[in-house]
Amino acid sequence: MALAIRQRTAAPFHWPRRLARLRRLGRGNTRMLLSAWVRLLAVDLSVRCVGVRRTARMAPRTPLGARSAPVEHWHAQNYARWLRVAARHHLVRAECLHQSLALHQWLRARGASSTFVIGVTRASGELRAHAWVRLDGRLVGDVDAAVAPFAELTADGAEPWL
Repeated sequence: MALAIRQRTAAPFHWPRRLARLRRLGRGNTRMLLSAWVRLLAVDLSVRCVGVRRTARMAPRTPLGARSAPVEHWHAQNYARWLRVAARHHLVRAECLHQSLALHQWLRARGASSTFVIGVTRASGELRAHAWVRLDGRLVGDVDAAVAPFAELTADGAEPWL
């Protein structure tokens, strides 16, 4: 008995349907989505050309003791959500590293005192890494349970990733 192998064909890209969905988002949300999409592309190119550390340092500096306005957390969560949406429909494979760097740069450009963090853990014999962003000590676009198993790469007394 021979098994028939079906070739998987890509679903056609329906431009009219996609554009109609974009129009339904409204002008503000469409702007956020397009901003996220472009920023993810810029971060990917920067990581490929100059590396992660230099890309993280490209974010504008804010005073270390500065606190963000409470509304900034809502805006940060909203932008993190649009980064996740843009990452699902992007040309590049925008995982947590790209999304966190993009969010960090976006927050710093708005004067928020965010921190970019990379953590590592060993699971099932393999090394795993994850990147996330903190704003005033609170996670943005991630949950505590997701980052708990990861040990931050920045040691005590060392310079943070900013």
